[in-house]
Amino acid sequence: MSRFEQIGHLLPRGIVRSIGKFLDTAGVMGETEAMVGTTLVFSLGLGLLVFIVSILSTGWLQAFSVPFSGLGAFAADAAGAVVMLIVIEAATLIAVSIALYAYLLVQIDARRRELESVLPDFLQLSAANVRAGLPIEQALWRAATPEFGILAKEVQIAMKRTFSGESISDSLTYLSNRFNSKYLQRTVSVLKFGIASGGEIGEILERTAADLRRMQIMYKEASSSMLMYVIFISFAAIFGAPILFAVSFKLIATLSAVWANVPAVSQGGFGVIGFSPPQITADDFKLFAILAISITSVFASFILAVIQTGSARDGLKILPFFLIAGLGVLFLVMAALDLMFTVF
Repeated sequence: MSRFEQIGHLLPRGIVRSIGKFLDTAGVMGETEAMVGTTLVFSLGLGLLVFIVSILSTGWLQAFSVPFSGLGAFAADAAGAVVMLIVIEAATLIAVSIALYAYLLVQIDARRRELESVLPDFLQLSAANVRAGLPIEQALWRAATPEFGILAKEVQIAMKRTFSGESISDSLTYLSNRFNSKYLQRTVSVLKFGIASGGEIGEILERTAADLRRMQIMYKEASSSMLMYVIFISFAAIFGAPILFAVSFKLIATLSAVWANVPAVSQGGFGVIGFSPPQITADDFKLFAILAISITSVFASFILAVIQTGSARDGLKILPFFLIAGLGVLFLVMAALDLMFTVF
């Protein structure tokens, strides 16, 4: 047993089993304990590196030492360093876990899409093999040709378990657990019921394949009908909001500069009309614009993912593009407005 596995064994068994099921769905092969231990060691090492860099190049230690100032300078720094190390290690572990979780979610959805794109053809070929007189395990094995990609590999692994003495029902259950696909889970459920009841397996496979094709066609038609929504949301997130925020930022900066040169005696008002400088600074609005565009990009990416693929998790793949594009347009328009006002 490696050191990483020993570290992984320190976690509760329930958590390790849950992580193992999640890794299986993502197609990750290997010992769960070793992977968990590797992640923990990497997170702790990265946190220690961040701690050392922070001590040498930032003033964070002083901020953490303030609550212990009554203990004396050295004791306060020591206590602050310990608290700072714990906080950084915890934050690093959470950040690494979130990053790995997001990556695995993307992998799970990619496997699901690849599976569902070839599943009807695979079932059709399996049905032909069954009608040719092959038993179901041999029919699935021979249908697992390379053109079916990841599905063929997983079917071969599942059928090897059957050839080794495992029941076909358990092997099919193992296969369905390797993908997060409702289509595959329902197909396996129907197939297991047909095997147990002695039904016509070939006809079951053919009808299931036909139903899956109809569902995929209907979903593609629905997705294509929402093209205008996709264009509108993309334009609003990448161009519309950043341009409006950039113009507003320049307006606030210009008004603040104007009011800075207005004598204080003339700022009181005239009659019932009062005049006053902007209540927020240009830097405050710039921070607000960056935050607002980031939130808009997050929601836009998830909404588009639901429209195009039916899964919000696919938005994690296009989220970096929306963030970079939206913030890039914001800063480009700000720079263009600054240059234009400087010239004219």
